[in-house]
Amino acid sequence: MACAWATFLCYGTMMVISYIWGQKAYPVPYAWKKLLAYMAIVVILYFIHTAITSLWNSRALNYTVATLFLFLFALFIYRIEKKEFDNLFRRPIKPL
Repeated sequence: MACAWATFLCYGTMMVISYIWGQKAYPVPYAWKKLLAYMAIVVILYFIHTAITSLWNSRALNYTVATLFLFLFALFIYRIEKKEFDNLFRRPIKPL
């Protein structure tokens, strides 16, 4: 468990340093509110999933609820980002 926490902290530190350094060299306007909202939704879904599956110790229920939440989250992201998804698949392919 200590190795997992050390790896997590190491990668987190590298991420923060890379972000700060990258913003100095090439600033990227990230949509922070949207990204933080997505992370908050994932954390909420995790705790709901944990609460539901802790009531019944069933592997089938665990996988079913997890799959349902994953599908709902993907559908939510698609509905919010519909314009970007549509543009992604409509871009013309430039010949070499």
